Amino acid sequence: MINLKTVKALVSPRYSEGVMYVIPCEWVRRVVFEENGYMILKSFEFCCCQVLKRTDCKLVRCQEMILGEPYFKDASYFHVGCGPCNDERAYLLYEIPIFLGLKPLFEILKTTSFQADMLYIIYILGDLGDTMLHMMKNDGSFKEYDTEYLQKMLKHILVCTKCCKYLKDFILTIDKFLATTDPVPDYSDQCNVEVFLDDIIPCEIFLIDGEFNVIREQYYSALLNDTNQIGIEATHGAVLKFVQEHGSVSQI
Repeated sequence: MINLKTVKALVSPRYSEGVMYVIPCEWVRRVVFEENGYMILKSFEFCCCQVLKRTDCKLVRCQEMILGEPYFKDASYFHVGCGPCNDERAYLLYEIPIFLGLKPLFEILKTTSFQADMLYIIYILGDLGDTMLHMMKNDGSFKEYDTEYLQKMLKHILVCTKCCKYLKDFILTIDKFLATTDPVPDYSDQCNVEVFLDDIIPCEIFLIDGEFNVIREQYYSALLNDTNQIGIEATHGAVLKFVQEHGSVSQI
Protein backbone atom coordinates (compact mmCIF):
# COMPACT_ATOMS: atom_id res chain seq x y z
CA MET A 1 0.00 0.00 0.00
CA ILE A 2 1.42 3.40 -1.00
CA ASN A 3 1.73 6.05 1.68
CA LEU A 4 -0.48 9.02 0.79
CA LYS A 5 2.21 11.51 1.74
CA THR A 6 3.43 13.19 -1.43
CA VAL A 7 5.99 15.70 -2.60
CA LYS A 8 6.04 18.04 -5.58
CA ALA A 9 8.92 18.21 -8.03
CA LEU A 10 9.30 20.90 -10.69
CA VAL A 11 11.21 19.45 -13.62
CA SER A 12 12.26 21.74 -16.45
CA PRO A 13 15.20 20.29 -18.38
CA ARG A 14 14.08 21.75 -21.71
CA TYR A 15 11.02 23.89 -21.07
CA SER A 16 10.85 27.40 -19.64
CA GLU A 17 7.81 26.69 -17.48
CA GLY A 18 8.61 23.12 -16.47
CA VAL A 19 6.31 20.25 -15.56
CA MET A 20 4.95 19.63 -12.05
CA TYR A 21 4.77 16.04 -10.77
CA VAL A 22 3.19 14.86 -7.51
CA ILE A 23 4.79 11.63 -6.31
CA PRO A 24 4.82 9.51 -3.10
CA CYS A 25 7.60 10.47 -0.68
CA GLU A 26 8.89 6.89 -0.84
CA TRP A 27 9.79 7.46 -4.49
CA VAL A 28 12.06 10.46 -3.96
CA ARG A 29 15.31 8.50 -3.68
CA ARG A 30 14.36 6.21 -6.58
CA VAL A 31 12.95 8.58 -9.18
CA VAL A 32 15.01 9.96 -12.05
CA PHE A 33 14.30 11.07 -15.59
CA GLU A 34 15.78 9.80 -18.80
CA GLU A 35 16.95 12.16 -21.52
CA ASN A 36 13.63 12.18 -23.39
CA GLY A 37 11.82 13.33 -20.25
CA TYR A 38 10.28 10.02 -19.15
CA MET A 39 10.09 9.42 -15.41
CA ILE A 40 11.89 6.27 -14.24
CA LEU A 41 11.36 4.53 -10.89
CA LYS A 42 14.59 2.64 -10.19
CA SER A 43 14.67 -0.66 -8.30
CA PHE A 44 17.20 0.79 -5.84
CA GLU A 45 17.58 3.97 -3.83
CA PHE A 46 20.32 6.41 -4.76
CA CYS A 47 22.64 6.98 -1.82
CA CYS A 48 22.56 10.74 -2.41
CA CYS A 49 19.43 12.68 -3.28
CA GLN A 50 19.30 14.15 -6.77
CA VAL A 51 18.92 17.79 -5.76
CA LEU A 52 20.72 21.04 -6.28
CA LYS A 53 22.81 21.72 -3.20
CA ARG A 54 25.11 24.66 -2.57
CA THR A 55 27.41 25.48 0.32
CA ASP A 56 28.86 28.86 1.19
CA CYS A 57 31.46 28.35 -1.52
CA LYS A 58 28.78 27.59 -4.15
CA LEU A 59 29.43 23.86 -4.25
CA VAL A 60 27.14 22.35 -6.87
CA ARG A 61 26.33 18.81 -5.74
CA CYS A 62 24.00 18.00 -8.60
CA GLN A 63 22.13 20.07 -11.18
CA GLU A 64 19.53 17.66 -12.46
CA MET A 65 17.73 14.34 -12.07
CA ILE A 66 18.33 13.23 -15.65
CA LEU A 67 20.33 10.04 -16.24
CA GLY A 68 22.48 10.22 -19.36
CA GLU A 69 22.27 7.09 -21.50
CA PRO A 70 26.03 6.31 -21.79
CA TYR A 71 26.79 6.64 -18.08
CA PHE A 72 27.22 3.88 -15.52
CA LYS A 73 24.21 3.97 -13.20
CA ASP A 74 24.26 2.52 -9.69
CA ALA A 75 23.21 3.68 -6.24
CA SER A 76 26.23 6.02 -6.05
CA TYR A 77 25.54 7.73 -9.41
CA PHE A 78 24.93 11.12 -7.77
CA HIS A 79 27.59 10.71 -5.08
CA VAL A 80 30.47 13.19 -4.98
CA GLY A 81 33.85 11.97 -3.71
CA CYS A 82 34.46 8.69 -1.89
CA GLY A 83 33.54 9.72 1.64
CA PRO A 84 30.23 9.82 3.54
CA CYS A 85 27.00 10.83 1.83
CA ASN A 86 25.54 14.33 2.11
CA ASP A 87 28.75 15.84 3.42
CA GLU A 88 29.64 19.38 2.36
CA ARG A 89 33.27 18.29 2.18
CA ALA A 90 34.31 15.89 -0.56
CA TYR A 91 36.89 13.21 0.21
CA LEU A 92 38.99 12.60 -2.90
CA LEU A 93 41.80 10.14 -3.42
CA TYR A 94 45.14 11.79 -2.69
CA GLU A 95 46.17 14.15 -5.52
CA ILE A 96 43.70 12.61 -7.98
CA PRO A 97 41.31 15.35 -9.19
CA ILE A 98 38.35 13.03 -9.81
CA PHE A 99 35.06 13.87 -8.08
CA LEU A 100 32.50 11.44 -9.55
CA GLY A 101 32.28 7.66 -9.75
CA LEU A 102 34.68 7.09 -6.86
CA LYS A 103 32.55 4.78 -4.72
CA PRO A 104 33.24 1.62 -6.79
CA LEU A 105 36.95 2.48 -6.91
CA PHE A 106 36.98 3.05 -3.16
CA GLU A 107 35.51 -0.43 -2.60
CA ILE A 108 38.15 -2.00 -4.84
CA LEU A 109 40.97 -0.24 -3.00
CA LYS A 110 39.49 -1.25 0.35
CA THR A 111 38.93 -4.94 -0.40
CA THR A 112 41.71 -5.94 -2.82
CA SER A 113 45.18 -7.20 -1.90
CA PHE A 114 47.76 -5.45 -4.07
CA GLN A 115 51.35 -6.33 -4.87
CA ALA A 116 52.42 -2.68 -4.73
CA ASP A 117 51.66 -0.11 -2.06
CA MET A 118 48.19 1.39 -2.50
CA LEU A 119 49.67 4.88 -2.19
CA TYR A 120 51.97 4.04 -5.10
CA ILE A 121 48.97 3.19 -7.30
CA ILE A 122 47.21 6.41 -6.33
CA TYR A 123 50.39 8.43 -6.82
CA ILE A 124 50.82 7.18 -10.42
CA LEU A 125 47.21 8.06 -11.24
CA GLY A 126 47.44 11.47 -9.56
CA ASP A 127 48.85 14.87 -10.40
CA LEU A 128 52.13 14.57 -8.48
CA GLY A 129 53.86 12.08 -10.75
CA ASP A 130 53.96 13.65 -14.24
CA THR A 131 55.96 10.74 -15.60
CA MET A 132 56.39 8.79 -18.83
CA LEU A 133 55.89 5.10 -18.09
CA HIS A 134 57.39 2.27 -20.14
CA MET A 135 54.90 -0.54 -19.66
CA MET A 136 55.64 -4.09 -20.77
CA LYS A 137 52.94 -5.84 -22.78
CA ASN A 138 52.04 -9.45 -22.21
CA ASP A 139 53.96 -10.34 -25.38
CA GLY A 140 57.20 -8.85 -24.00
CA SER A 141 57.21 -5.64 -26.04
CA PHE A 142 56.88 -2.18 -24.50
CA LYS A 143 54.60 0.81 -24.92
CA GLU A 144 54.87 4.30 -23.42
CA TYR A 145 52.10 6.08 -21.53
CA ASP A 146 52.22 9.31 -19.60
CA THR A 147 50.46 9.40 -16.26
CA GLU A 148 47.99 12.05 -17.47
CA TYR A 149 46.74 9.60 -20.12
CA LEU A 150 46.17 6.90 -17.49
CA GLN A 151 44.27 9.39 -15.32
CA LYS A 152 42.04 10.27 -18.29
CA MET A 153 41.41 6.58 -18.90
CA LEU A 154 40.42 6.13 -15.26
CA LYS A 155 37.99 9.06 -15.49
CA HIS A 156 36.27 7.49 -18.46
CA ILE A 157 36.09 4.03 -16.90
CA LEU A 158 34.49 5.37 -13.72
CA VAL A 159 31.50 6.91 -15.51
CA CYS A 160 31.08 4.74 -18.63
CA THR A 161 28.40 2.04 -18.66
CA LYS A 162 30.43 -0.03 -21.16
CA CYS A 163 33.87 0.28 -19.55
CA CYS A 164 33.05 0.26 -15.83
CA LYS A 165 33.34 -3.54 -15.79
CA TYR A 166 37.08 -3.15 -16.48
CA LEU A 167 37.72 -0.93 -13.45
CA LYS A 168 39.27 -3.62 -11.25
CA ASP A 169 41.22 -5.05 -14.20
CA PHE A 170 42.60 -1.57 -14.90
CA ILE A 171 43.71 -1.03 -11.30
CA LEU A 172 45.28 -4.50 -11.11
CA THR A 173 47.14 -3.79 -14.36
CA ILE A 174 48.65 -0.67 -12.83
CA ASP A 175 49.47 -2.63 -9.67
CA LYS A 176 51.22 -5.37 -11.66
CA PHE A 177 53.28 -2.79 -13.55
CA LEU A 178 54.40 -0.99 -10.39
CA ALA A 179 55.27 -4.23 -8.60
CA THR A 180 57.48 -5.48 -11.43
CA THR A 181 59.01 -2.20 -12.68
CA ASP A 182 59.04 0.30 -9.78
CA PRO A 183 59.32 3.41 -12.05
CA VAL A 184 59.40 5.96 -9.19
CA PRO A 185 61.27 4.37 -6.25
CA ASP A 186 61.16 7.57 -4.18
CA TYR A 187 57.44 8.28 -4.72
CA SER A 188 56.72 8.25 -0.98
CA ASP A 189 59.10 11.18 -0.46
CA GLN A 190 56.77 13.31 -2.58
CA CYS A 191 53.60 12.34 -0.68
CA ASN A 192 52.41 14.02 2.48
CA VAL A 193 49.12 12.31 3.32
CA GLU A 194 47.25 13.58 6.35
CA VAL A 195 43.77 12.08 5.83
CA PHE A 196 42.91 8.38 5.57
CA LEU A 197 39.43 6.95 5.05
CA ASP A 198 38.87 3.67 6.90
CA ASP A 199 42.47 4.12 8.10
CA ILE A 200 43.85 2.78 4.80
CA ILE A 201 42.71 4.94 1.84
CA PRO A 202 44.90 8.06 1.38
CA CYS A 203 42.64 11.06 0.74
CA GLU A 204 42.38 14.81 0.70
CA ILE A 205 39.36 16.95 1.60
CA PHE A 206 38.05 19.45 -0.92
CA LEU A 207 35.23 21.90 -1.41
CA ILE A 208 34.31 21.44 -5.06
CA ASP A 209 32.98 24.24 -7.23
CA GLY A 210 31.61 22.65 -10.38
CA GLU A 211 28.53 21.45 -12.24
CA PHE A 212 27.75 17.75 -11.85
CA ASN A 213 26.47 17.07 -15.36
CA VAL A 214 29.31 19.02 -16.98
CA ILE A 215 31.99 17.15 -15.00
CA ARG A 216 30.49 13.76 -15.84
CA GLU A 217 30.50 14.57 -19.56
CA GLN A 218 34.13 15.73 -19.32
CA TYR A 219 35.13 12.41 -17.75
CA TYR A 220 33.22 10.40 -20.35
CA SER A 221 34.97 12.21 -23.22
CA ALA A 222 38.38 12.53 -21.52
CA LEU A 223 40.22 10.37 -24.09
CA LEU A 224 38.55 11.66 -27.26
CA ASN A 225 41.59 13.74 -28.23
CA ASP A 226 44.06 10.96 -27.40
CA THR A 227 42.87 8.28 -29.81
CA ASN A 228 43.67 8.01 -33.51
CA GLN A 229 40.02 7.46 -34.42
CA ILE A 230 36.97 9.68 -34.13
CA GLY A 231 34.08 8.79 -31.87
CA ILE A 232 33.51 7.40 -28.40
CA GLU A 233 33.85 3.78 -29.59
CA ALA A 234 37.56 4.48 -30.03
CA THR A 235 37.75 5.24 -26.30
CA HIS A 236 35.96 2.00 -25.43
CA GLY A 237 38.42 0.14 -27.62
CA ALA A 238 41.43 1.88 -26.06
CA VAL A 239 40.36 0.82 -22.55
CA LEU A 240 39.86 -2.82 -23.51
CA LYS A 241 43.11 -2.90 -25.51
CA PHE A 242 45.10 -1.47 -22.60
CA VAL A 243 43.85 -4.12 -20.18
CA GLN A 244 44.27 -6.94 -22.70
CA GLU A 245 47.82 -5.93 -23.66
CA HIS A 246 49.18 -5.21 -20.19
CA GLY A 247 46.99 -7.20 -17.80
CA SER A 248 44.06 -9.55 -18.11
CA VAL A 249 40.33 -9.16 -18.64
CA SER A 250 38.12 -10.80 -16.05
CA GLN A 251 34.83 -9.81 -17.72
CA ILE A 252 33.81 -9.48 -21.37
